[in-house]
Amino acid sequence: MKSKKLTSLLVLGLLMVLAISSCEKKKTLDCKVTGRWVVMPSTLYEFTADSLKYTIYSTNGAFGSIADAIPNPHTWYLDGDTLVEDLNFGNISKKYVKFTCDCNVMTWTSEFQGTLYTQYLWKEGHDTATCK
Repeated sequence: MKSKKLTSLLVLGLLMVLAISSCEKKKTLDCKVTGRWVVMPSTLYEFTADSLKYTIYSTNGAFGSIADAIPNPHTWYLDGDTLVEDLNFGNISKKYVKFTCDCNVMTWTSEFQGTLYTQYLWKEGHDTATCK
């Protein structure tokens, strides 16, 4: 009798762990790089579905369209949790990507000359004060 209860509790616990972990994985997988991401009040990156990254600058926090971007966008792709960007002329940038705040904040960490750098980007229009 005790072993049946113990077995039932173990099975129930395992099912709960699986359910929680699958929700976390699903949430992570639902986050997309494509879209418009503000890097700082004067710079926005637009990642398109056709693997181009445009840089758009602003002097007042209002960003224009791709037509207003600087020329020659970079190509990019996601390799697991690493964003790989072709900076042209044989230069490649690799950034580890993590999403938070319901996919509204993207953190990427990259290495340059042995030093790690972290940069925070947020979806255009997202109020960062709502993140915890």
